[in-house]
Amino acid sequence: MDKTIRQVKKDYHRFQDFVKLGLQGPRLIALLNRAVKEHHFVENLFAEHMQRGVCGSHAEFPYVNLPRHQYFERNFFSVLFLSVFVSLDIPLYRRLRYGLILHCLRTIVTNADNILDKEQKGAVRLQSEQANPVLRNYLLTLMSQRILSQAIHEVTDSDAETARIEIKLVDSLYSIAAGESITSMADKDKIPHPETLIQTVHEKIGGELLRLSLVAPIENEKALSEPLHLAEKGILSIGVALQMLDDVVDIEEDLCANKTNLLASWIIHHGDGSLTWKQLRQSQANAQFSISSFAAIRMEVVNAAIQKALEGFHWLAQAGYPIKQNQAASVLKIMFRLRGLENEWNSSICG
Repeated sequence: MDKTIRQVKKDYHRFQDFVKLGLQGPRLIALLNRAVKEHHFVENLFAEHMQRGVCGSHAEFPYVNLPRHQYFERNFFSVLFLSVFVSLDIPLYRRLRYGLILHCLRTIVTNADNILDKEQKGAVRLQSEQANPVLRNYLLTLMSQRILSQAIHEVTDSDAETARIEIKLVDSLYSIAAGESITSMADKDKIPHPETLIQTVHEKIGGELLRLSLVAPIENEKALSEPLHLAEKGILSIGVALQMLDDVVDIEEDLCANKTNLLASWIIHHGDGSLTWKQLRQSQANAQFSISSFAAIRMEVVNAAIQKALEGFHWLAQAGYPIKQNQAASVLKIMFRLRGLENEWNSSICG
């Protein structure tokens, strides 16, 4: 019963957030609502492609029947990117294909995470008792790649253009993978400065990951080059901010795995100078690490991430996206809740 009451309260607060966003920016909420509808179309297109093969008949789409506010949260970035395409007046046929390209990329990236983490999650899942989880993720990746190629071909003029955009996307994925590979600490005693981590790691695995959504439109929509490049700046900044927040959430996990972490770097380089990376790891290994001891520094990182994200929304506004700072703050609040950082948001510069 208590769990049910808590869930009802959470749903009520979610609903309140959307009402507030609608009151602050009716044009923005109308745009997001339109993008939600179009994302349903995108999932239907993906499902139609999947149904053309026996393997695809086992695909499940666990988010499609969620209530609207939950569907929006589960597909937050896909909906945001589609709303950017709508705001730029990209014709419906092409923007649905860009949405389909993004859905394929999202599935491919999630499948890679599933294989590495031995999980089965995502907006698309292949449920077949005839294959083990690794093989299911691999098969879904193969099918997503085929749909991706078809979607790119449908918005380009030639096979050469299709191949060129596909190579751009693969190169971007390679750049993200390179960023992931340098998260392991090469020097067991020294962690890079926060500014260095943001440039070498966060801009790749955070910024580049979100930037995938704009690769095809930037390459294909030549008449919209200027606003798309402004939007690209915004998406990169928002992606970096999200990776900064992930490091706030994952500090203990990263310490245990000997992986670089922005909050840990901030504690060491912007703290009182009394701790080293080795000492932080030892305290975590000995169950002596307490994040509450670094509450002030933690909030410095949180506020820095908020500033970075607001900078990103500023660039989106420069690209013609209908969002003001107070509306951006409301969107950020939703992003914080998705990462389990409600308390940090309430204590932040925007809370």
